[in-house]
Amino acid sequence: METAETSTEGMIERCVVVQRQSDGYGFTVTGDHPVFVHTVKPEGAAFCAGVREGDRILKVNGMPVTSSNHLDVVRMISGQEFVSQTAGDFMLIFLI
Repeated sequence: METAETSTEGMIERCVVVQRQSDGYGFTVTGDHPVFVHTVKPEGAAFCAGVREGDRILKVNGMPVTSSNHLDVVRMISGQEFVSQTAGDFMLIFLI
């Protein structure tokens, strides 16, 4: 049974495609198990894709991150292996 803090009941999962801009993806993350969007740069790449502060990150490029800490998620987003798994400067984020 999930706690109220981690429950996804009644929430709608959505997928957003974020295209990296010259100054990055435009958001920061916080938390562990689950990881949340902490800040979103106004008019940045994430903001334009529909990412909002407080969104819970479920997957990055199809990889589940609900059991990951925020450092692991940051590495997935910014790491070399992440870039090589995508076609260019795009990433898929699944959020609720």
